[in-house]
Amino acid sequence: KLLENWNQGTAFDLMANGFVNAERHGYRAAALIHDEFLGYKDGPHQSVEELTSLLTELPPWAKGLPLTAEGGEILFYQK
Repeated sequence: KLLENWNQGTAFDLMANGFVNAERHGYRAAALIHDEFLGYKDGPHQSVEELTSLLTELPPWAKGLPLTAEGGEILFYQK
């Protein structure tokens, strides 16, 4: 249980860090669902590639962690 809580807490901290990075660059979140960022594309200057880069930018304490993300554009939420 301790290891599970540590793992989930670390995952949340990384997601929160990515969310803050994305907001600083003008991306608006509709929802954060477990390991998913659902947001709005507000203009042609925003891209999936930039967003995934911002979401996976590591905080100093996680330097070297192999974190990746992939994404796409959808018209409505789908699982």
